[in-house]
Amino acid sequence: MSFYRYLKEHWIFSLCFAFIGLSLEAILFLFNFYTWVMIYFAVVCVLGYLGSMYMEYNHSKRYLKDLQEKTDAIEDRYLLYEMTLMDDTQEQQILKDIFYKMEVSMNEKVSHYKDNVQDYKEYMETWVHEIKIPLATQRMILANGAEDVAELGSQIDRIEGYVEQALFYARSNEVEKDYLVTTIVMQDVVNEVLRKERKRLREKQVGLSLEDLDVEVMSDAKWIAFILGQLIDNCIKYAPAEEPLKLKMFCEKKAEVVVFHLIDNGLGIKASEVDRVFEKGFTGTNGRIGKKSTGFGLYLCKKLANRLGHEIAIKSKEGEGTEVMLAFPVSSMTKIAL
Repeated sequence: MSFYRYLKEHWIFSLCFAFIGLSLEAILFLFNFYTWVMIYFAVVCVLGYLGSMYMEYNHSKRYLKDLQEKTDAIEDRYLLYEMTLMDDTQEQQILKDIFYKMEVSMNEKVSHYKDNVQDYKEYMETWVHEIKIPLATQRMILANGAEDVAELGSQIDRIEGYVEQALFYARSNEVEKDYLVTTIVMQDVVNEVLRKERKRLREKQVGLSLEDLDVEVMSDAKWIAFILGQLIDNCIKYAPAEEPLKLKMFCEKKAEVVVFHLIDNGLGIKASEVDRVFEKGFTGTNGRIGKKSTGFGLYLCKKLANRLGHEIAIKSKEGEGTEVMLAFPVSSMTKIAL
């Protein structure tokens, strides 16, 4: 940092000073002051200006040098705020406040990414554990020389489901880069999901009731199909043991939203657990007893629905079944409340 460059960067002050000085010199000349007085006045003014500018330059230089040395000395440079102790001037205080805001912003970003990494780590640990089960089952079928093609196919379907869930989970933090909101017909999306799940539905002898699904909504067909697939998978997992599973799906048009309903007659959820079903890793009583739940399916449905601007909610009564509601706003300005 050079004094000459500092003066060049503050040329406006030099220009103002020169104008004031020349104006005063002109006044002295008009009033016939002695020449030596005019020279003395000019010299004092110039030296005073240069002296004050040099003092300000020196102060700024010491501050910036101190800041640079402290920056070079610490490893975690986003902690620079704690190291900037000088705040003698307004500019330095403002600069310190800027550093503080930068540190807060950086800490929030770091915390956000740490949480995402931790979430993904926990999910992958659960995923690897779950996918071992169908792989081990297939190995047993092949080792025993059994020709149970249906069972082998069922286990492959389970693996495909886990792989698909892992793929959507990996993309869930950046949904905006991977979705295309268009007008979709809920009947088409439901039919696609049912075709994909037809084998499991047939095995469970599921009774289907589809009503008023010929409704258009604004969303991404691929992501909605995945959400519905996860919801139907839950219905099958927690189907009633003593009677066939029944699924009822229909759409309800309201003033500002279209609400898709999925109702089953499954095991239901305890009243104390209904508000927690969308929490990450929460399996509930049914999941722990059956040992079939990872606790990530509904969590992922909630996360993706919110990212798409939709709302999802659950009503359930233990022993009587569950109702899932997925609401689509009519416009981007609509505020959804279920």
